[in-house]
Amino acid sequence: IDEQSTVPAVPSYLNSTYFDEIYHARTAYEHLHGTVPYETSHPPLGKLIMGLGVMLFGMTPFGWRFTGALAGVLMIPVIYLIIRQLTKKTKFSVIGALLIALDCMHLTQTQIATIDSYPVLFIILSWFFMLRFVQTDIRKTTIRKILPDLAMSGLFMGLGIASKWIGIYSGAGLAVMYFWHGIRCIRCTRNGEEKKAVFNKFVRLCLSCILFFVLIPAVIYLLCYIPYFAYDKSIRDLPTFLERVIDSQIGMFNYHSQPGLGMDHLFYSPWYEWPIIKKPMYYASGNYISTNDYDSAIFSFGNPAVWYPALPAVAYCVYYWCSERFRRLENNRVAIRLTNPGTDIRISFLLIGLLAQYLPWVLVPRGTYIYHYFASTPFLIFAIVLLLNRIDEKQPKIAKAISVVWALAALAFFILLFPYASGIFVPTEWLEIGKSLLRIWY
Repeated sequence: IDEQSTVPAVPSYLNSTYFDEIYHARTAYEHLHGTVPYETSHPPLGKLIMGLGVMLFGMTPFGWRFTGALAGVLMIPVIYLIIRQLTKKTKFSVIGALLIALDCMHLTQTQIATIDSYPVLFIILSWFFMLRFVQTDIRKTTIRKILPDLAMSGLFMGLGIASKWIGIYSGAGLAVMYFWHGIRCIRCTRNGEEKKAVFNKFVRLCLSCILFFVLIPAVIYLLCYIPYFAYDKSIRDLPTFLERVIDSQIGMFNYHSQPGLGMDHLFYSPWYEWPIIKKPMYYASGNYISTNDYDSAIFSFGNPAVWYPALPAVAYCVYYWCSERFRRLENNRVAIRLTNPGTDIRISFLLIGLLAQYLPWVLVPRGTYIYHYFASTPFLIFAIVLLLNRIDEKQPKIAKAISVVWALAALAFFILLFPYASGIFVPTEWLEIGKSLLRIWY
C-alpha cells in the first residue's frame, strides 16, 4: 500500500516472473537465505546454481535468469565439440552449433528461470565424454588414458541428476553405451588370450565406473541437500540427514507418478505430439499492456526448420543402423549382430542418446508438455549433421548446398518466430506471421 511508486508502470519480462519462474526463482532465493524451500518437486542443484545469479545481481529478473542464460550459451560450444568429435569436420560443427543457437525452444527455455538449462547442459557434457570413450579402442589404450573421459562423464551425469531427474534417463543411456562399446571391443579380439586380457581390462574399468557413475554422483546429490535443509535445525547427524533426503525423494516420486496429474491442463501435450510441434507451450502474453498496434507473447516450441527435417534424418539413421546389423541369409533366415564390431558406433551413440531422453516419457503417467522434449533436441541436431556427413562422403557439393539452405531456413524461421520465443513487444503484424504458422497467439 505504501510502495505504489515501486510498481512498474508497464509490467514485462524485464521486471516480472513468468511460468515456473515464480517457483524456481523464489526457491533459489530461499536456498540462498537458508529458509524453507517452496518448490520441492525437483532436486535442488538447479535452484542452487540459479541462486548464484541472485547472489551476484540481486533478486531481480536479470539475477535469477543469469546462470540459466549462461548455461544456454555454453550449450552452443559443447554441441560444436560433440559434432567435431562425431564428424571430425569443422563445417558440420559450425552448422550444428548454428542450429542449436537458432532453435526457438533453446532460446526460450534458457532465457527464463526454469531449471531445464542446467540438466540439459550437464547431459550433453556427459555424452561428450562418453563419446570420447566409445571412440577409444580399449584393446590398444591404457586404462590411465581411458579413465579421465569416464570420470568426467560420470561427474556431469551426477550434476545432471542433481538438477532434474531427466538426468537419470541419460544415465541409463550412458550405461547402455558403455557396455555396448565394451562388448564390441571384446568381440573384435580374435585371439583367445588377447580376448581374455581385453575382458579383464574391461572388468577393471567397470570397477572404476562404480566410483565415477555411482559413488561420486551419490555424493553430489547428497551435498546439494545441505543448503536445502539449512532451515531444519533438528538435523544434527548423518542418519537424520539421510532420512530426510530419502523422504524428499519419496515425495518427489509420488508427485511425478500421480496418474493423470496435469492432463487437464490446456497445454497438455503427449510425447508423440512434440516432434511435430502440435501444441506449443504457453508461458505468457501481454494482454494487460497490449495496444492496437503492439503486443507480446511467450511460447515454448521448436524451430520448424530444425525439428521437422530432423525426423527424416533420425529415420535415415535408424535405417542405416538396421542395415548394418540385419543380414538376410538362405532359407529366408535373418542374422542379427547387435554388437557388430564393424558398424558405425556414431549411429548407436545418436540413437541410444535420443531414446534415453525421449522414450521414458512414453511411460510417464502424469501430464507432459512440449518443453519436456528440450533434452532430446541436441540429439536431433546430431542426426541432422550425421546425415549431412553421409551425403558429404558421396556428394560434397550437394551436402554443402543442403547445409547452406538448411541454415538459412533455420535463420528465417528464427527471425519470423523470434517475438514468440523471446517475449519482446513488437508490432502485431510481426506476431501475425507466427500465429499463422503455429498454434500460438498474442
